[in-house]
Parts: sequence; C-alpha cells; structure tokens
Amino acid sequence: MFNIKRLPRKYRLTAVAALIPCLMGGGTALAGKYVTPNTVIFKSVSESAAKPEINATVLKTRNGEHIIKISAENFEFLEVCRQEKENAPRGHAHIYVNGVKVGSAYYPEFSLGKLQAGEHEIMIMLQTTDHKAWLTDKGLIYKRVTHIVPEEKSASLLDDSMKLDQNK
Repeated sequence: MFNIKRLPRKYRLTAVAALIPCLMGGGTALAGKYVTPNTVIFKSVSESAAKPEINATVLKTRNGEHIIKISAENFEFLEVCRQEKENAPRGHAHIYVNGVKVGSAYYPEFSLGKLQAGEHEIMIMLQTTDHKAWLTDKGLIYKRVTHIVPEEKSASLLDDSMKLDQNK
C-alpha cells in the first residue's frame, strides 16, 4: 500500500497533485457511490440538496490577460475558509491549467494571467470552504474547458506588410 509519509516532504505535494487527474477521469468511481469517500479530502453533497453544476468561459482582455468566468448553479462562492458542518454546496474552486494548480477562485471570476500561444486545458473543481473536494454520487464536481491562444503576429511583420501596401 502506498504511504505518502514515506516520500520526502518536497515530493508530497506533487504526489497529491498527481492523484487528482486520476480521480477526474475513469477513477471517479474511487470517490463515488461504490466506496465510502475519505472524509478528510472529500465532502458529499447531501441527498436532499440540489447538485451543483458549473460551466466556464475564458475571455481575453485588451491587455492580453485571460479571465475565466465561472457560472455555477446550486453553489455559492465564499471568500472565507472555515469548516462547515452543513452540506450546503458552498466554497471556492481550484483552477488548474494543463494539469498544474494555478490558484483558488473565491469569486466566479479568476485571472489566468497571460497565457502562451497554444492549446490549454483548464479545469475548475469545486471545493468546500475547508478545501475538501465536493462530491456527488457521480463523482467530483468539475468542468474542463479547452482554450486556444492563437499565435500573435509580431509588430515588425505588420510593419513590413504595411510598407508593401504603401508602395503599390
């Protein structure tokens, strides 16, 4: 059996982060209805509560910053981190870009900063106020969004093309 305490301290966070994608794909049954979830890292939405659903879009601002806008139904974003006794779906979202956690969203809008050109997989996972992952009978509550940042033309190329047009 794997024991994370046997790993050197500097590798523990990496090991925990590596487990999250496993739970996101076919491994969600590990945290679903077939096995009692570990209450240290998961919190189940009560059967009587409406199940949270999330969607997200990524927008680019004029200064090149990328903002993710999260729309959440049956979920309340809270700024405060505290332990909750009730199972009301509230808390924050952990944001991952290409499998790396980049931050926590305590509001339904989060800055990803400037992203390099190319395809980026962004994952939003709902968390409780005390950082446990929200869980339903279908598994973790998350949304994946693929965001493509196009290559930008350099200013010198634009300048050269403008010079050619002027010489006609």
